[in-house]
Amino acid sequence: MDIVSNKIIILFKIDSNRVVNKELITTKNYKVLADVEGLLEIRLNDMMFFQEDYILLLEFGIFLTNWISKVKRGIYEDFKYETMDYSESPLLVFQRQESSYWKIHSDWQKIRVEEEFSLEELLKGTEAFVSELNEQLEKIYKISMAAYL
Repeated sequence: MDIVSNKIIILFKIDSNRVVNKELITTKNYKVLADVEGLLEIRLNDMMFFQEDYILLLEFGIFLTNWISKVKRGIYEDFKYETMDYSESPLLVFQRQESSYWKIHSDWQKIRVEEEFSLEELLKGTEAFVSELNEQLEKIYKISMAAYL
């Protein structure tokens, strides 16, 4: 039985109008990171925290996958998504608190959130996102995120 509620939900919609060069995919060219984009939404406790079009979804998925991998090895460092599209500061941050819980922040957030989230809640939301993104990338573009890790 799943005892962790859906406190953190990360949704996306790949912009299917964007054409990704098949040669770039087959040669594992990192330009593909800038070509796969779309809508990204983050809901915290059923409230819209973050909603932006034109997010580099493959790039974001790779950042998350690397962070999840570190956390699962016991390396509890903050997650900072710094994108090639926005250089002023990290677009999204999961910051570990002294309580061992995590705060979520973005310069583009829609609401102020003071709540701290458990690592279990954070992993549930991020792993579900990464899994669904992997599935959609394979289905739409025949891209495996693992090739870019």
